[in-house]
Amino acid sequence: MTSKYAPLSRYLTAQPDDDTVSLAWSEIEALVGPLPPSASVRQWWANTAGSNQAQNWLVVGRRVSEVRLDHAVVFSPVGQVVEA
Repeated sequence: MTSKYAPLSRYLTAQPDDDTVSLAWSEIEALVGPLPPSASVRQWWANTAGSNQAQNWLVVGRRVSEVRLDHAVVFSPVGQVVEA
């Protein structure tokens, strides 16, 4: 069975490897459909390999580096230092 979040993986894979990718909430929902209510909690976006959603960005070498709940999510290449 394909993950609901596979289209997000494909989108991130299509971006240059060293680019940080910022997606508005609406752009993510256009890719995967409506996000669950739990996505409005920061922990849902944790880079935890055991979570179905996180597996889909971690497997393509990305991690969530910033979350603006209900607005946008920033995906950075794994290993990239993010300045505060």
